[in-house]
Amino acid sequence: MIPVFLDAFSDVEATPLGYVATSAAPKLRLEMPAGIPTGQWIRLVYRTSYLDHLVRPLILFETNEGTEWDVMSAGLFGKADWIGRIPDGTRMILISPVDRMGRFGFEIESCKIVSRLSLLPRALRNDPKTTAMAIGARLIQARQETRQALRFARGGIGMELYAQWRAERSRPFDPQGLDAPRVTQTPHIRFLVRGDHDPRALRHTPLGESLQAQSHQNWSLRHVGESLEGALDQLAPEDLVICADAGDRLAPYALPVVAEIASAYAEVQCFYGDEDARNASGALIAPRLKPDWSRRFE
Repeated sequence: MIPVFLDAFSDVEATPLGYVATSAAPKLRLEMPAGIPTGQWIRLVYRTSYLDHLVRPLILFETNEGTEWDVMSAGLFGKADWIGRIPDGTRMILISPVDRMGRFGFEIESCKIVSRLSLLPRALRNDPKTTAMAIGARLIQARQETRQALRFARGGIGMELYAQWRAERSRPFDPQGLDAPRVTQTPHIRFLVRGDHDPRALRHTPLGESLQAQSHQNWSLRHVGESLEGALDQLAPEDLVICADAGDRLAPYALPVVAEIASAYAEVQCFYGDEDARNASGALIAPRLKPDWSRRFE
């Protein structure tokens, strides 16, 4: 394991509550007290805040020949990793975690050197053709082509491994630390459930139980009939309404994230997002990815 820590470098301030970006391109310096292992492949595991705008961080290498950069993975579930080679002659490593001003969270969990040989099984699984090209390039000493091929082959995995991939990139919600609330006034979130349910038993459904586990507790749960008109009476302008099924289960960070986003985009009238699908035994099987908004789909 390589000892590392982060230091504010440019367009960013370090505060007791986290970092504050003063431009849309803040940069943190990745300090390596034992020295930068130039020419080596490394695996960098990092944590991002669930409350941040979801982006892919940039990693930049200041070398004797200029600046090289690469795109890192987004922390979809609060955690991600980057595997890449540190260019020869690297004098400084910078990371730009976000693309907008304001508070953000970013932490390094671990950093270690990985061998090219250890990358081959993963690369063969992800992209056999490109990996074969990398092996061929290595045999003829085409080092640059080998590195480029391995970079391409380190990509995604098959959907049948989604549950494992998600578990490896998930971390617990941390409302006292990385995910501390950033807004003081949050909306009331009203959940409306249709169907043949005993209203008194709603709190004991998967939806009701996951709501009670949220750190954001400004919510209500109500059973409604075929018409929603009566349920929408006495709404405040900042209230959010969510139509849900009693069998839905919310992630522990769901309501804090919704409240944060709704407060930041008060003029928006409708929010939607991706969701996970589970089988009858409750195991994750695949994500349900929504398209970008369009008038046709609306």
